[in-house]
Amino acid sequence: QRLKDWTKSITAAGRRGAWQEAVALLGEGLESQLEPSTIARNAAIAACERAKHWQSAVALLQPERDGGAPDIVGWNAAMSACEKGGHWDRSVALFADLPRTRLAP
Repeated sequence: QRLKDWTKSITAAGRRGAWQEAVALLGEGLESQLEPSTIARNAAIAACERAKHWQSAVALLQPERDGGAPDIVGWNAAMSACEKGGHWDRSVALFADLPRTRLAP
């Protein structure tokens, strides 16, 4: 239940346009040793996308020791964040990295 509430909080922050809060919530949950989920990380990436904060979206793609690596949904959101932030070249570079991640576009 705690993991589900945490993920809902991250999603809600993103929908409100509070990308910094979404990223902070992700970090706080990880520090509290909540089992990270792909959904929680994707929600934080999507929050960054909505705010056109491409740098944070890209940073969140990097799987950490905590797990919860983003799936293709997270990668698409990060690519979209780059495009929305005016960095289409970075979006293309992320697309080119997809084979390395073993995710199908």
